[in-house]
Amino acid sequence: MFPRAPGLVVDTARVGDACNGGLATALPEGCPIEEALRFGIAVAGISVTRQGEAVGMPALAAIHAFLDS
Repeated sequence: MFPRAPGLVVDTARVGDACNGGLATALPEGCPIEEALRFGIAVAGISVTRQGEAVGMPALAAIHAFLDS
């Protein structure tokens, strides 16, 4: 199962970049493809709940907290 946005969607401008960035972060760490996809989707899901380009990107701790919830 893949995560969904943890709140109201406010800005979708960077959702593809966020997902790709999360995927590109997880794969070199040795994550299996399904886990890397979950990570990328989590990054994208969190990022759309925030306004702005760089400010909208979540910290690693927020991503792991979201995936663990």
